Amino acid sequence: MNDQRSARAALLREPNFRWTIGGAVITSLGDQFTLIALPWLVLVTTGDPLKMGLVIAMMSVPRAIFILLGGALVDRYSPRSVLMITRFVNAALLALLATMVFANRISLPVVCTLGG
Repeated sequence: MNDQRSARAALLREPNFRWTIGGAVITSLGDQFTLIALPWLVLVTTGDPLKMGLVIAMMSVPRAIFILLGGALVDRYSPRSVLMITRFVNAALLALLATMVFANRISLPVVCTLGG
């Protein structure tokens, strides 16, 4: 029991571990908020639950496709590099979507395309 506590304390003293855990928590929260915010955006802007369901369905299509592609890329390249690139692209697309929402230039095809 005491060995587990000392091992846990040693991990928490390690800066790389803290950065990794902090980044994972922030990324997970952002992903979960996105899964709620995009359908809500469509429901608020259109008022149509059918369109909201369409956005939810369209959000799962890229995940299904890119799981296969991501597996092949990770086999060939560094998993860390692939993860960092995909997170950067995800952040850039969501930033573009947020900019379009604030500029009031949003449409359903844009949400379906950028929100995936």
